[in-house]
Amino acid sequence: MPDHGVHIIMQQARIAQFSYHKRQAAHLHEVIATREFLELSVVDELMSAHTKESLDSLNQLASNMRTSFSEYGSFMDEDQQFHAALLSPVSNALMRELAGAMWQVYAQLIDICEIPITVDAERTIKNHESIVRALRNKDSAAYREAVQNHYAPLRAAIAQL
Repeated sequence: MPDHGVHIIMQQARIAQFSYHKRQAAHLHEVIATREFLELSVVDELMSAHTKESLDSLNQLASNMRTSFSEYGSFMDEDQQFHAALLSPVSNALMRELAGAMWQVYAQLIDICEIPITVDAERTIKNHESIVRALRNKDSAAYREAVQNHYAPLRAAIAQL
């Protein structure tokens, strides 16, 4: 009979963990939606404010992501730097701070939810390069598409939880 009690407790613990995991995944989905909204809402300002030098820097960060992934299996630091640099010309300081805070929450939730964000690392890196290319070409439609493509794999990973 003691085994039955342990089994019930273990089952309840699994259910609680699953519920917690689902809540965190829902929060992660909201954080990603917020990050995407912020990056899309300032497209016109980004198109006019980024310079050749700032775009070269963004391109270098995307390249650094590839190097970091091949050497260390991760590019979280470079990703954070990329998104901070992407929004650095935005005149609204609060928006920049909010985007930075959302990235920090995102990084924590990715870890909690155990989402392997580097499963399709090359696609992720190419999406970052597409964002830079769209800004360089002053193509807001391509920028919007690149940002949406950037967040699509994360949404798909969350949906599988």
